[in-house]
Amino acid sequence: MNDSDFSDSDDELEIFQAVATYESERDSSSSRNRPTVINRNTFGAQNRLFDDYFAESPVFPPHYFRRRFRMSRSLFLRIHDAVKAQEPYFIQKRNAAGKLGLSSL
Repeated sequence: MNDSDFSDSDDELEIFQAVATYESERDSSSSRNRPTVINRNTFGAQNRLFDDYFAESPVFPPHYFRRRFRMSRSLFLRIHDAVKAQEPYFIQKRNAAGKLGLSSL
């Protein structure tokens, strides 16, 4: 045996260690890179919007609606109804998972 036999085995050992380290880092980093699911509570927001401005007795008076939407509530609802009648995209329906989509309001 000579010195070159030991250095070759040391090089191979270093390569194996480097590959093992790389694979373990890749495995641990892939679990950290999963997308974070954020519950936006869209239906709660939709219900609050309806209660605030479109219910029979809304939380906010008409002048708040006009200030927020820059038009009267009756004009907004006429436009809303015309758009829904013209374009089926704006009709509330269920998605592929069976969940009810957002309201067109």
